[in-house]
Amino acid sequence: MAAPAQREPRPDGVARHSSLIVAATGHVALTIGYVIANRSTPQPGATDTQVLHYAQSHGGTMTLGALLLIASAVALVLLAAAMHQRLRALGATTYSRALTLTGGLMAAGALTGSALYIWRGAGAATTDEAVAFAEWSFIFGGPAFAATLAVLILGTSTASVRLPRAINVTGLLLAAAGLVSILSPAITPLSYLLPIVRFGGLIWLGFAATQLARSRTSSKV
Repeated sequence: MAAPAQREPRPDGVARHSSLIVAATGHVALTIGYVIANRSTPQPGATDTQVLHYAQSHGGTMTLGALLLIASAVALVLLAAAMHQRLRALGATTYSRALTLTGGLMAAGALTGSALYIWRGAGAATTDEAVAFAEWSFIFGGPAFAATLAVLILGTSTASVRLPRAINVTGLLLAAAGLVSILSPAITPLSYLLPIVRFGGLIWLGFAATQLARSRTSSKV
């Protein structure tokens, strides 16, 4: 009797780990959509009157932005889970994997909190309400998100897997900036770090996810 044909091993490449690419692409696309939808949002330092006027005249836009932000948070959870699984397959330390997953979950929670305050602030009836919701939305979506995203980036950058040196070094710099930016509510000049971490981290996640998907494990099970 002829021996049964053996199945060829599946390629250890991007196609096999497409969940990383899909989740990263989804998070990036939804974040860009949120930024576009809320491009006219009053920035920190705007007057109370400007904040109230925007909340009352752009309720629909704010609601759309909140939905996009929540959707991007879901995509970030999926990405963090996929990165954790891939790092485990590549032999990363438990500590690094834990930082990656925990940071991703916390960052997604920060985005969700920001989105809920945006949604609640849409159509605010009074100046006090509009300003309070705007401030809390900024705290969650700014310093809180930057610091927790930094934890994810730090975990992946120190995972001792075969990522390009440029990605690891850039990741460490972004992580440091994100952790320091948590002080921005008290030290105003540090607020300049927030967009660097947010958008730099977005680009970094895309490259890191692609490289993790392409990396080959040291042994086949």
